[in-house]
Amino acid sequence: MIRKIIFITILLFLYGWSCPMHARDFFYSGSDCTILYRFTPNTGTLNDLTVTYNGDFQFYPSYFGGITTFNLGGRQLHPWEEKHISELLYEKTSGDGDTYEASFRWSYQGENFDFTIKMQLDEKTLSIDFSTGSLNENVVRFGLDRSKHSPEPKIICLPYGHSVLLTKGIFVSGIIDHMHSNASAVIPLNSYYSFTSAFYGHEAHYDTLTDGSRNHLKEKIYITVSPDIPETFFHVSNPVSPFRDDLVDKVVVDLWSGRFGNYRDGIKTLADMGMTDLFALIHVWQKYGYDNGLPTTFPAGDSYGGENALFEVIDICEANDYLLALHTNYVDFYENSDVWNSHDAALNGDGSWIMSWYNASTGLQSYLMKPSRVLYYAGLYEPLIHNAYRTTAGFLDVHSSVLPSNKVDFDAKVPDAGKQSAT
Repeated sequence: MIRKIIFITILLFLYGWSCPMHARDFFYSGSDCTILYRFTPNTGTLNDLTVTYNGDFQFYPSYFGGITTFNLGGRQLHPWEEKHISELLYEKTSGDGDTYEASFRWSYQGENFDFTIKMQLDEKTLSIDFSTGSLNENVVRFGLDRSKHSPEPKIICLPYGHSVLLTKGIFVSGIIDHMHSNASAVIPLNSYYSFTSAFYGHEAHYDTLTDGSRNHLKEKIYITVSPDIPETFFHVSNPVSPFRDDLVDKVVVDLWSGRFGNYRDGIKTLADMGMTDLFALIHVWQKYGYDNGLPTTFPAGDSYGGENALFEVIDICEANDYLLALHTNYVDFYENSDVWNSHDAALNGDGSWIMSWYNASTGLQSYLMKPSRVLYYAGLYEPLIHNAYRTTAGFLDVHSSVLPSNKVDFDAKVPDAGKQSAT
């Protein structure tokens, strides 16, 4: 069967389904399944959205998702409490009629704020945009909340990303696009609520900056329903690394012993055994030692044998055409660094420095470097390292191993403060 995606705006009679007045339907039909996403604009939450799979299984993918916590009338509220008034301001379609937009106003105790929802279907994925005006600061939490009427839910947790819900043999994901988000943190959810409900999507936090303000709401959600789990995965928009093909056949030798003579002897032994395509990563080599004095790393530490001993390692790598990289770190900022500057330490909302790695062996506490200053400090040290030690690769620690939500600067003076997307 040829796949069809049909956007229906007024009334639909299909497989016995009747579309109620004001509902907006997004329909996928393929050889594998049929999926009806139906949005009835009543509350301005995703409680207005249901999914019907193959005509006979209906559930809520996001029971009270969308804006889940907001400030209004001097109180912090949740939409399921129904203490506020929700008013539909307008509905419209755009493009070829495949994009639906609705605007709502939430009011409480004489105060109100407006927000807009936009929806569009692409194959089995319904993308949903939520946004407020640029000066609005009412939204505190946003997320997928939990599923409803999803029997015997199973949560499949994926590393460094999102979870997938399994119910009645189908897979469901509810993903917040962290690159499109104005939030300070995007947190995966993975807990059970009941035998028919589970938290499996994301939650976005809008925390206060040092001046007490919050960023305005801007979020994009992807809800995907499919019989095939790969179709529910998030596809990162970043381009493929141009160096992937160079590294695919390399064996990484991670060197930690702390003596350049040991590194030299170890690499020589591997070379004598006929090992090829090695990538030598020297983890411990820095001026002040490992996890000490960062971002200062150059020159090589005397306690490990000094530069002359390091050059012996470099020579062996060059002779055997091995890649060589030296460990660097532009996240953990130590006060004993040669370039310490308190103005470049990231701030919590209360103005205090954000603590980062604590070196238990030295008793030294590091602080989070402002993400906006990373390129400046990398520009100080990376050229020195490369030119002096003839490196043919690099190893940037931390950035590739933690979620951006854990390393956010709330200094209101910095552009894009309080946004995990700026980390």
